[in-house]
Amino acid sequence: MSPPAIPSREEIHQWLLDFHSTSAALDAENYVDKFFTPTATIHFGNLPPVSGRENILAMFTQTFAALDSMEHEVVHFDIVPGTGRVYQAADITYVVKGDPKREVFTVRGLAVCDWPEEAEGEGGVMRAQRMQIFLDPSAVFARMGEVAAARAGAGV
Repeated sequence: MSPPAIPSREEIHQWLLDFHSTSAALDAENYVDKFFTPTATIHFGNLPPVSGRENILAMFTQTFAALDSMEHEVVHFDIVPGTGRVYQAADITYVVKGDPKREVFTVRGLAVCDWPEEAEGEGGVMRAQRMQIFLDPSAVFARMGEVAAARAGAGV
């Protein structure tokens, strides 16, 4: 099996921008179907990998439901020549849904994305087969827990 043809740097950059703007809409189904193969695997840090469309969709549905907003700013990215692999650093800004303080959390992350040989989905959009994401969202998740506990204590 030969490595996939790699798009130009400009095409990869545009894909990253589209990938992040689609995730910012917090529509898990559209995001997963547009940007991941049906057999994709996502691996967040030391958590167990999540594989397959339904499991990935469930993960993003749960996460997106707890967010009011999520924005990514691409800091830089590198393409590994002769492979379908891109490394990307980004600053991700989160606001937790229902947070009366509307506290903004910015987390630096690094993602490694692999595309299979035939990675195009509907409309010719490249879809990831494997993604490894390295970040520490603990402050965001802690705030999600605080907001949920406050809502539960208020009977909401």
